Amino acid sequence: MKQVVFITLILTLAACGVSKQNQSISNTSTEQIFLYDRSEAKPGKCYQEVIKELDMVVMSEVICESQRTKSLINQVQNNLVQLGYVIKDAEIVSGTYGDSTKNALTGFQRDENLAFGGFDWATVNLLKQKAKQD
Repeated sequence: MKQVVFITLILTLAACGVSKQNQSISNTSTEQIFLYDRSEAKPGKCYQEVIKELDMVVMSEVICESQRTKSLINQVQNNLVQLGYVIKDAEIVSGTYGDSTKNALTGFQRDENLAFGGFDWATVNLLKQKAKQD
């Protein structure tokens, strides 16, 4: 049996500190974006290693930390809690992307058969859709 190591190190392959005035910080896609070759990285985008299948770690486009606003994190947390995932109250009050939020988001991604380990628009948008249905 293969053992999977969950990697939490965010690998920034391009500058993520672009001014929010010049960059859209929302997206409505529910499709995850993967890189199989680092040369495919797009300027201004952030990527993180995620687990796509039990034996495959790939790079996925994620929401840059500079774009993870307290409002966005609270929205994700509230949707996760609405769907029955557990997040520490302190993280919800502070709007921080802490361990319990990461674990809940990863749990949601696994339950929905998504690549897991990244904070991406596809996951955020699917989470919104599922929370509205609930």
